[in-house]
Amino acid sequence: LWFISAVGPVVTVAQTSQEVVVGESVALNCSAEGRHLPLVSWTTPAPASSGHIDISYSPVNETFATSNLTISATLPTDNGTYYCTGHNSLGNDTQSIFLQVLEPAEIIAHSANTS
Repeated sequence: LWFISAVGPVVTVAQTSQEVVVGESVALNCSAEGRHLPLVSWTTPAPASSGHIDISYSPVNETFATSNLTISATLPTDNGTYYCTGHNSLGNDTQSIFLQVLEPAEIIAHSANTS
């Protein structure tokens, strides 16, 4: 007789921080493992309703799933901490990823005054 116990989710992220230049795309990745299969949700620092953020969820088997949050063209307001949470009937687990959106340096030309 085999008994397989249920296990709460364990969330892992490949990187806890990432940098991207404004206007470029970036993908944040996490995975969740548990018995029963965890669902995954993301919490973003800015509202995700702007249409440039896409979230995918892919169950790999009955205990493991991956999720990606992709930003197609980063904005300065995308800077901040993103939370990936795995949920199942036994609880939840959350990991964070800090995204730093870098703005290009401004080059200011000064004219030489030779008088």
